[in-house]
Amino acid sequence: MAQRLSGFRGQPAADRAALEAAALGLGRFFLDHRARINDIEINPLMVRANNPARDRQSRASNPTGADAGAVAVDVRVLWREDAEGA
Repeated sequence: MAQRLSGFRGQPAADRAALEAAALGLGRFFLDHRARINDIEINPLMVRANNPARDRQSRASNPTGADAGAVAVDVRVLWREDAEGA
């Protein structure tokens, strides 16, 4: 996987910062709701090519820090039925 993230067979390198932000965001979501979550699945997570110009534009137009370099196309969260408040 590291080879593909670095650029492989003529493809550009992936936006590793966006991948990191997506993974950290998923981790934060899990920690915020861990008592109620049974399972989380993301499939696929699309990581775009590294593009410094897009990064600058994204930060300027979106001060929340949301990154357009990685997109979770489909996310499934299975909530625990026995969780308090569910």
